[in-house]
Amino acid sequence: MSERVALSLDCGCIKTAAEMEYEKLMERFFSEDDTEGRIDRQIELIRQFLEDSNSVDIENTAVVPVREMAGTVFLERSADGSCRVSYE
Repeated sequence: MSERVALSLDCGCIKTAAEMEYEKLMERFFSEDDTEGRIDRQIELIRQFLEDSNSVDIENTAVVPVREMAGTVFLERSADGSCRVSYE
């Protein structure tokens, strides 16, 4: 099953938005019954994105133009298992 996580760019930075959503999902993980494992998969997707963004200079990647956009971006799992950022 493919997971998708919406990140609001109100804070102005995709990495900060991912960290904030990660914290929200962790709270939900411990307070809700996640029998389908959806919250767990979303947490894993954000965790992977954050780890990957720590291993590269995020300021010099294609993510930078996304930060300058208002609205929402999405983290999605690619067919090869990697995490990708998309926007609509």
